Amino acid sequence: MGKLNSIIIEKVNFDKVDITPVIEFLSTKSKELDIDHVGLKFYLEWPQPSAVKSLHLHREINITLENIPISELLAYICAQTNLSYKITHGKVVIAPPSLLPPDSASH
Repeated sequence: MGKLNSIIIEKVNFDKVDITPVIEFLSTKSKELDIDHVGLKFYLEWPQPSAVKSLHLHREINITLENIPISELLAYICAQTNLSYKITHGKVVIAPPSLLPPDSASH
């Protein structure tokens, strides 16, 4: 998806921020910075609470970056949280790898 690479966020500073508002930030910023003001649709798929510990998932994000494409920012977020993302039917789905649909490439 071209917008993941073409939309550049000037500054990001997340200090122990839960992943939910981070995903909301990505949605808002992508719409704000998109030339067409359409942005990207981000969805967080989180497993049942009993599975979170066994999957070694983390909800907190600690990132300070400047002039970064959304694709690179997503890579950092996924690395910190042990999540992956896939682009499926025009949506960016962020989830544990085991919950992502197999019909598209994961990152």
